[in-house]
Amino acid sequence: MKPEWFWHLTLNTGDTRKSYRREVGDDSIAAMREMDLLKPESELPIGVGYKINTTLDEGGAVFTVFKHDIPLVHCLLAVAANDAAYWEFIERLYFAMTDKAPVDWALPEKPASTPWLAVVLLGVHHDLGAWLGDFERCMVWLLIEDVFHNRH
Repeated sequence: MKPEWFWHLTLNTGDTRKSYRREVGDDSIAAMREMDLLKPESELPIGVGYKINTTLDEGGAVFTVFKHDIPLVHCLLAVAANDAAYWEFIERLYFAMTDKAPVDWALPEKPASTPWLAVVLLGVHHDLGAWLGDFERCMVWLLIEDVFHNRH
């Protein structure tokens, strides 16, 4: 059964929210399909030098957005109920960053249910605007519908 929502966590800020499918238009998902964004590497049509690298696994996916080979954000989607290894992976990445630049907020807890998306922002990038969170949300729904819908 396709979920109606997923947990969307940004580890750097502590923000956690439910992200509903109704927040993403079918036209957005169709456009992402046309761009073939589920390939291991795809150019993004948002400006010069933006691309996404995507790795699929049986119980989840990892995607990273780059600008000119500089990673901007690392995203991990867990769809399988056995999600502990996915959380451990993203948690280690987050702690490796915060050991170098401590933060004042607590790491959100792993959600009690899947699917969830955990996001780690990699540095400060003032030109990201609001599009990045929207893109993450659209990418997750593309993955859920086109890759994981019949698996879990």
